[in-house]
Amino acid sequence: MTAQSAALANDRTAVDLLTRRMIASVSLVKALGGGWRASDLPYGGVPMAQSAAAPPARPVPDRSTVAAPANP
Repeated sequence: MTAQSAALANDRTAVDLLTRRMIASVSLVKALGGGWRASDLPYGGVPMAQSAAAPPARPVPDRSTVAAPANP
């Protein structure tokens, strides 16, 4: 149960950090005078997932196969 609690805490921390990064990125763009219109986006406003030039998506690791850390 302790390993599951630690994994959950780590996942929550990762989500919190990602959220903070995204907020900081938006704040930076706003501070520099940028906007969020589709026409301002690269690839003509087409979402990158639909664009031929989009990089491949990074796979999400499967937590069920990750070994729990040993408890000393």
